Amino acid sequence: MWEISFPIDHRKFVGLKKEFKLNESVVFAGQQLTFKNVTIYPTRVEVDDEFAEENTMKITNFEDLKIVNEKGESWTGTTGAIATHFSDNHWKLFLGSNYFHEGNELYLQATSIRALPKNEVEVVVDLQNKTIIKGPKSLVLD
Repeated sequence: MWEISFPIDHRKFVGLKKEFKLNESVVFAGQQLTFKNVTIYPTRVEVDDEFAEENTMKITNFEDLKIVNEKGESWTGTTGAIATHFSDNHWKLFLGSNYFHEGNELYLQATSIRALPKNEVEVVVDLQNKTIIKGPKSLVLD
């Protein structure tokens, strides 16, 4: 087994962040999403999102979420985006950072957004009869 230790001076990273207040809303498939703030740290990007209470669908995922600069260079983590759910309507998304590479323009992009009608989110299964009692209309078991 190899062990290598090296000191990290955490004080050098204190306060290193770039904050952008956006309050920009987009509407897709009749659902409103507001990007409140973006905070760029040396190790990650934090995107603060809110979904409108009136939305008829529950957002479940962003596919291939990334930040792209004006040159088409993207910032993503090796595992894509990670989210912290504060509620059904408030998330913080985390992506990999390119803190030390300045860009003139940044864009948040996703190839698709997954959502379900709010009345189809709950799944109820009858284990004895191996049937779905309640769930999304498109749910099929083999």
